[in-house]
Amino acid sequence: MRNFPSSTFFADRQAAPQSTRPNRSATELGNDPFAVSPHTFAMLDARAMLAPLVMVWDYRVPDAQAFAGWLMSKDILLKEARLSDDPKLSGIKYGGTYRIVPPDNGESAQFRTHWGFTDHSAMEAMHALCGGIYDTATIAQIDLMEFVHGVKSHVAAAGDKHFAQQILVASSVAAE
Repeated sequence: MRNFPSSTFFADRQAAPQSTRPNRSATELGNDPFAVSPHTFAMLDARAMLAPLVMVWDYRVPDAQAFAGWLMSKDILLKEARLSDDPKLSGIKYGGTYRIVPPDNGESAQFRTHWGFTDHSAMEAMHALCGGIYDTATIAQIDLMEFVHGVKSHVAAAGDKHFAQQILVASSVAAE
């Protein structure tokens, strides 16, 4: 059983402790989501799915207009062609950021960001990059780090308690 990072969003650089409980947490899977079946491979090849493993961030920001303005100049930098040119980022797929309408309360706007991972090393690379080590980072890696840090700052303005993460695995993996 693999234990995945609890979040690449509020990651610290220390490894998460291994669970001693018999029940799995939301980030522990009974099988490898990156051991793709022929069906999963066909879905990926046809671009009918983002990735075998998808992390979904749900969060609130206090100023939807300011966030949307900031986002318009940042998320284009995470397009697939650009990420795939960087060996460390090639397995990371940015699936977009979406506003949830209507929000479930009037306090702040809700958004959802999707991240796809095609292999375990890509997920580990993003986790490491979000730790903020710029020394040897490429421009594309810095753009990814700055995007995550920018989202974090907008979420922090609403309160970090307004962040949640879900992990989705391809149906062909979940069925095994």
